[in-house]
Amino acid sequence: MLALREGHAITPAREMSDGLLRFMAIATTLITRGRDVDLGGLPDHERPVTVVIEELENGLHPSQAGKALELVRRAVKDDGAQVLFTTHSPALLSGLSAEDHRSVIVCSRDPETQESMLTPLPELDGYPRLMAQGDLGSVVTAGLLSEERHSDFSEFDRLMGIS
Repeated sequence: MLALREGHAITPAREMSDGLLRFMAIATTLITRGRDVDLGGLPDHERPVTVVIEELENGLHPSQAGKALELVRRAVKDDGAQVLFTTHSPALLSGLSAEDHRSVIVCSRDPETQESMLTPLPELDGYPRLMAQGDLGSVVTAGLLSEERHSDFSEFDRLMGIS
């Protein structure tokens, strides 16, 4: 049974918020690097573990989401963990450093083919211009990233003679 001890108070898991339980699960997974998962008897130091988190911020207070982001950074830097996470949170995106941008993949849909496209953020046309307008969260919130993606297709259409 999971319980949280704060001073003399003990809170059982059934009384914790979903966000707190989620944060504890993410933190435990990142700190242990999945050592509790049976991967066919490989020793811990030989186990290639990739942690995948859908919407890192889901259910978390924005300050806790920032702490979860720091846990991800520490796990990657100090432990060599591989962590993939998705987000729709402008606050979390604003917490990314310029160096973090190298690892950001923008998912979009080609309006013509309706196929999904994955593009490293720094490889987007207009990336420097976009980042000069504010942090990534502000750029996304203002819809500038979407406008840039659509203007790329418009330019492509113009060059190809498509109206």
